[in-house]
Amino acid sequence: MNALEAVRIKLHRIEIQMDELSGDLEAEFIKRLDDMNWSRVMSLSGLKLPGLIKTIERTLIENALRTERSHADAAKLLGVNRTTFLEKMKRHGFQLGEPK
Repeated sequence: MNALEAVRIKLHRIEIQMDELSGDLEAEFIKRLDDMNWSRVMSLSGLKLPGLIKTIERTLIENALRTERSHADAAKLLGVNRTTFLEKMKRHGFQLGEPK
């Protein structure tokens, strides 16, 4: 497994654990991110902040497309408007057809 796959696995684990969150979701999510050994992840992957943000954004888009019926619903889930969501999909190389 390469370092980029390790980052994706860690992000997937965070997604799974989101179901366990209570109270202030944003604060709890940030705490869980803080608990991860990001310096090690970034060191192993060779990613710098822009690359890490790109990986996180792509992972979130993939998950939204997998769970929602339309681009509008996926965009709403991520808290962005549909146009912004489509621009991000295009930037990350996703096909622009509706999710299945």
